[in-house]
Amino acid sequence: MQLNDSSQHEELYTGEHCLLVEVEKLARRDFFRTGAGTSRLGGPHADDHAHAILYVRRGVLKMRVDGRAYAAPAGHVMIIHPGELHMPAEPESMIEPCEVDWLVVSLRRGKLAAQWSDEETSGLVSSFERISVRNFTVSRLVGGYFEQLLAEHRKTQPYGKSAAQWLLRLLLLQLIRDCREQPRLRERNSRSRSRLIRRALRWMDRRLMEHFTIREVARAMGRSVTHFHRRFLSEVGITPAAYLAERRVQEAKVMLTEGSLSVTDIAFALGFSSSQYFATVFKKHVGVTPTEYRRQLVGAESRG
Repeated sequence: MQLNDSSQHEELYTGEHCLLVEVEKLARRDFFRTGAGTSRLGGPHADDHAHAILYVRRGVLKMRVDGRAYAAPAGHVMIIHPGELHMPAEPESMIEPCEVDWLVVSLRRGKLAAQWSDEETSGLVSSFERISVRNFTVSRLVGGYFEQLLAEHRKTQPYGKSAAQWLLRLLLLQLIRDCREQPRLRERNSRSRSRLIRRALRWMDRRLMEHFTIREVARAMGRSVTHFHRRFLSEVGITPAAYLAERRVQEAKVMLTEGSLSVTDIAFALGFSSSQYFATVFKKHVGVTPTEYRRQLVGAESRG
């Protein structure tokens, strides 16, 4: 089923038009043609039991998820987990041009591939559900799997359902692998960033142990806060504050592993306003508090 109008092109498959029971929606949306007020993204909503996987082919996709703004440039995937409230980050009349492949999938429904055992399917689903990064760089294989999934839906072909099952499984596997290989993929992607953003990233990385505000970063780069925030979000995919929190959590993990500093000392050393706020940010990124993380490390060493 394909929907077309003068402002937006949408290729959309839902319900009985989907080949797989676990797929609730498969779409390709071209917002390069969207004019003021014509977007049909709608208001804030959440999928109770399904993941949304958004692959950006062109432009920059800007979304607000659980009240936080994210931007995914071309070649990135954005993942929205069940129950997360999401909506466009900007008013519909201001949506930037972008082309997005959009998959909404309920991983606890269907079999993904009838030939695979329940244990293998469960392992794949659990690994995907543990992805905590909102958006990240992906390999070209991801775009290829999306294209093939859409192709299977465009025209009825022999064994189309079986092909779609394998393509969905391959897509999920590749996303898991790409998420784990972010250092290499980020390095490849960083070469395409502007000189301004590369300078800003180096400036912040060298001052993780110092106290500074994003306003100070913008001033050091010779830009207004608004301009700097917009450029950073578009090129990196997260806000400057979110990037700084992510890097400081990475550094905190090293300090918790290698040093003897208390959790409170680490919090203040890395610029957090309190140990409670540090614990909140750390748990959001890692899944456990700093104290629990250190306890797990000690337990693992004693068992080894």
